[in-house]
Order: sequence, then C-alpha cells, then structure tokens
Amino acid sequence: MANDLLDTFFDTGSADVIEEWCVPLPSAIFLSIMGLPQDDLPEFHAFVRAQLRPDRSLPRDVILEQMSAAADRLYAYFDKIYLDRTSQYSLGEDLIGWILASGDNGRITREEFLDVMYLLMMAGLDTVTASLGCILSYLARNPEHRRQLIEDPSLWPAAVEELMRFETPVQYAQRKADVDLPLPSGETIPADTLMYVSWSAANLDPDAFADPLEVNLTSVPIPTYRTRAAGIGA
Repeated sequence: MANDLLDTFFDTGSADVIEEWCVPLPSAIFLSIMGLPQDDLPEFHAFVRAQLRPDRSLPRDVILEQMSAAADRLYAYFDKIYLDRTSQYSLGEDLIGWILASGDNGRITREEFLDVMYLLMMAGLDTVTASLGCILSYLARNPEHRRQLIEDPSLWPAAVEELMRFETPVQYAQRKADVDLPLPSGETIPADTLMYVSWSAANLDPDAFADPLEVNLTSVPIPTYRTRAAGIGA
C-alpha cells in the first residue's frame, strides 16, 4: 500500500506528503484490517477533520455542531455494521468480528462496540498520520540520519521507536487515578484525581533516558526506569 501510494506521485518529483501519503496510508490499512470497503475512506477522513481539525474561523457553536454531526454519522455507520454482523451466523474473520466476540459470554454490547469503534477511528487514523508526518519532517531536517537509514535499512525498527519518542505527535492526555498513586518524588496522587499527563515531557526525561535530547537510530531507547501504570485509568 505504501509503495502504491508513492507510485501515484513518484514521476512528478514532489508531493504534499501529508495529504497524499500520511493521510491515506493508515486509513487504507485501517479499513483493510477492519474488513470495511475502501470506498468509505472519504467519510472517515471527513469525520477526523471535523473532530480534530475544524475550521477555526467558524463560530464556536458552529464547530461544536459540526463535530456532533460527524460523531452521529460515525455512530450510525457502525451501528448498521453491528446490526448486520450480529444478525449473521458468523461475526466475521476480521478485526470487527474479533471485537464483537470479545465481550462477556463471547459478545460485546452494542454500546461498547460503538464506543470502541469511535476510539479506534480517532487513534487509528489521526495519530498514525501525525506520527508519519513527524518522522518524515525530522528526516527532512536531518539528512545525515536519513542517509544512515537508506544505507542500512536494518536500523528502521529501532529508528521508528526512537523517532516516536523524540517526535511525540500526541503531547498530553488526561488520566484518572483509580487508587492512591505514589510518585517517585514521594508525593501521592489521591484516588479519583484527574491528571494531565505530558507524554512529551516523559519522553525527554533525563532520569529515564541517558541522552534524551540526542537521537540515536542504532538502538531501541529503553528508559532506565519503568513507570508503574497500575492504578491509572483512562
């Protein structure tokens, strides 16, 4: 899929790499593993744009209305799939089928399915697109590392991990402490506390990485400590 997309603009010598490669590639893969038709790609792109990249020149109430309408269309789309799949003898041998069969007693609830699909749409399309864009931007600005990867493609697995650390596309997220959460500093975050967690700060933490501001494409970055995730819920 990656090569096919590259072929569409190879002869022109240039491209809008985000719109012509970073956006369609993960979306096409997402539809493929989900068992969904590729013709539905424009609708998914419209949903992501409405949710994450609205026209900021519009009034706030108009933006919220468009976001709500896009979410309603997405839920209606997957609701039809839920009804179609669950009315058949087989749920399907694809990711949707496996998700449907993942709940208690071998079947996920309708509400759970719709919420999971909404989350996968957000995480499976936009963040992968952003990660690809960040990595390509870094390599464009650092030709010595780009040459290093071209000369030794075996470095790519480690390079992807390192560039995902250094070029963090998602800067922060919210998390809720399910239990009292002790920190390395000695302080404790009380249960039920809503927190903003900075992934970018964690990825540049000198207590976790030996040289956090240096990019090393020859080895997978391994923190000197592992953050205990137990007790932290979404």
